[in-house]
Amino acid sequence: MLGLVRQINNLLIAGGQESELLPQICQAIVHEAGFEFAWVGYRDGIDDCRVVVMGQAGHPVPPVRHTLAASEGAAERALSTGKTALGPSNGKMAGGQLALPFSLDDGASGILVIGFAAHASPAPDTISLLEGLAALAARSIANRKAEMELHHAQRISGVFLRKFETSLLAAVQAMAAALEKRDPYTAGHQRRVAALSIAIGREIGLSRHRLQGLHIGSLIHDIGKIQVPVEILAKPGRLRPEEMNLIRIHPAAGQEMVQGIDFSWPIGSMIVQHHERLDGSGYPNGLAGDDIILEARIIAVADVVEAIAAHRPYRPALGVAAALEEIRAGRGRGYDAAVVDACCALFARLGAKLLFGEEPASRLSVHDSASGPHRGSWGTE
Repeated sequence: MLGLVRQINNLLIAGGQESELLPQICQAIVHEAGFEFAWVGYRDGIDDCRVVVMGQAGHPVPPVRHTLAASEGAAERALSTGKTALGPSNGKMAGGQLALPFSLDDGASGILVIGFAAHASPAPDTISLLEGLAALAARSIANRKAEMELHHAQRISGVFLRKFETSLLAAVQAMAAALEKRDPYTAGHQRRVAALSIAIGREIGLSRHRLQGLHIGSLIHDIGKIQVPVEILAKPGRLRPEEMNLIRIHPAAGQEMVQGIDFSWPIGSMIVQHHERLDGSGYPNGLAGDDIILEARIIAVADVVEAIAAHRPYRPALGVAAALEEIRAGRGRGYDAAVVDACCALFARLGAKLLFGEEPASRLSVHDSASGPHRGSWGTE
C-alpha cells in the first residue's frame, strides 16, 4: 500500500486536469494495490440512480453513464449516505466491492468503487487508508477547480474592467473635445495639463490607480467652462469684473456636471479644487492646506505652467521659464512644495518638450509679461 500512497501523492502534486487525474488514480489503485478494478463516478444531475463515470481501470468496469443495479448496493449506499460501504460484487465476478465517498463539496456527490477478489477482502486499516486517499484526492481536485474558477473570474473581470476604463476614457475625451471646440484658443490645453499632471504624479510616486484618476480629472478639469459664454472665453483683452466672475464659476459648474457619474476616484473634487491655493487665496471655496486633495494640487501646478507657457487670446505665450518662475515664487505658499519640486525636476531633465512635445521652438520662447494684456495672476482663471 505504500506504493499506492506514493503514486497518488505524486499524481496530486503533479496536478493536471480532472479528466486525466481520475483515470490515473484508478490505474494506481489497480496496479499498485492489486485490486481487480476501480472507478470514480459523480451523481447524474438528471437521474439520481445514475452516475457519470469519470475514470476507471481494471475489469469489469461500468459504462460512462452507469445506472446502479440492485446488486451494487454498496455503491448506492455510499452515494446516498456519504459513508463507506462494503458489499458483494455486481454478479460478474466472485468477491466484493468497496465504495468510498468521493465528494467535491459538502454533499456525497461522487463515489470511488474498488473491486476485490473473494480471497482479498481489504482489512480495516486498508479501508481507512483508502478512505484517507479518496478524501485527499477529492479535496485536491475541489481546490484545483476553485482555483481555476477564480482565475477565470479574474480574467473575465479584468476584461470587463479594461473595457469599462476604455469606454470611460473615451467619454471623458469626448467631453474635453466638446469644450475645446467651443474655445479654439485653448485647444489642447486640457490634454497638455493632463500629460504634465501624469508626469508629476509619476515623479512623486502615485500608484497606478491614482494616476488613472488623475488622468481623468486633469483631462476634464475645465469642463465647467462649457457653461461660460464663448465670447468671454475667447475675448482678446482684459476681462471686466463681472466677466471674471462668470469665468470663476467653472470649477463648481464642472463638479456639478460630473457628480452623477460613479467614478472610482474623487474627480469632482479635482475639478472644483484645481484653482484653490494652499494659503486659502484660491477659489471657489477658499480651501487651504490639506483640505485640498493632492490630485487637485498637482493639476493646479500643471494648469498654471501650461497657462503661462502657452498662447492665450489675450497675450502671446510667455514660455516655460516664466511658468517655472511663477510656481517657484509660490512654492509652499500657494502651490504644494513637493509638486513644484517634481515639476521643476521634470523640466530640468526633459525641457519644454515635456509640455509641448515636438512643437516648433517659436512656440516655446520666453516673452516679457508686459507684452500683452493678461487676466488675474498670469491669466490662469
